[in-house]
Amino acid sequence: MMLRKLLLALTTTLLAACAPATTAPNPEIRSASLSEVNGPAETLPAPNTQWVTASVGQQLAAGGGVKTGLNGRVRLDISDGTIVRVAPETQFTLETLSPELENPTTLFLLDAGKVFIQVTKELGSGSFELKTPSGVAAVRGSLMAVEYYPANGHLIATCLEGVCRLTSNSGNFADLTAGQQAGIRGFNAEPNQPITIDVTRLNEWLREFPEAANAASVITPGPPPTPTTTP
Repeated sequence: MMLRKLLLALTTTLLAACAPATTAPNPEIRSASLSEVNGPAETLPAPNTQWVTASVGQQLAAGGGVKTGLNGRVRLDISDGTIVRVAPETQFTLETLSPELENPTTLFLLDAGKVFIQVTKELGSGSFELKTPSGVAAVRGSLMAVEYYPANGHLIATCLEGVCRLTSNSGNFADLTAGQQAGIRGFNAEPNQPITIDVTRLNEWLREFPEAANAASVITPGPPPTPTTTP
């Protein structure tokens, strides 16, 4: 009886040792891909690749980029639910797209043009930023548009919902809340004090970013921009 128990224990030990090791499932990795392409647009899928005609389903790796032509528009989806809509005549590089879902870090280098962003996931200690030669615009959640004019360095951010921040190269910043906009009027300028979003830019939100219709509907805009505030 004792021998039988000993043999059974030995067999169980040997079977356990020979069993294949189980591996934990890989956590979801953040990725970015094009879900809409309208009009002329190109992508640089990854660093050290060639620019190609943009098409739905293309993946965009960190270091890749997008540029749209006249009347060209693109929607870029990040797998955590973030939506980026790219307006005509815009070019950017997706400099950083951290793979982890917790505390994600995303950085775009905006060379020219305008993008609209909806961040749907809590960032925690992470960040979502657009960097230009004149400064950085950051959104904590959830709706922000950024436009940059390389000819004069004029940078404008609008915050449709949540909290956004516009920071100059010297480190001074302006915090924006829902329904506000602020600008940096040149490469070495400081942020203006936030003002109510003007009616022209609110209408751009409605035209270019249909997902923001509900947020835009509760905002009372200011007057159209004057030549002194718009490049």
